[in-house]
Amino acid sequence: MHIYIFNTLDNRIYFRICLLFLAVLLIAVVPIEVMAQNNDDAISRVLCNIVKQLNGPIGKGISTIAIIVLGIGLFLGKLSWGLAVATAIGIGMIFGAAQIVAWISNGVTASPIIFSEICP
Repeated sequence: MHIYIFNTLDNRIYFRICLLFLAVLLIAVVPIEVMAQNNDDAISRVLCNIVKQLNGPIGKGISTIAIIVLGIGLFLGKLSWGLAVATAIGIGMIFGAAQIVAWISNGVTASPIIFSEICP
């Protein structure tokens, strides 16, 4: 006859406690300098340039062409209204990306004024 000190439920709880402990330990070990980096590296500059182009005249031109093509397709009966709604939502997400990021990041504003400070 075997006597089990820990049953399966206890093993799951202990595993989760150990996993939580390791996560807290990892957060404590990561240096604060890593979390406080600025955007002076090449990758940040490239990403900022992409965002500027998508929110600038290039993005507006592409969106205008997409809406024109979509309108012609709807007029001819070749496209569905679901695709039209999805395109409108996609265009709204492209131009509202800064505000969406602000909502997700707990109210840290990503207005054009702040955006120009982040991506000079």
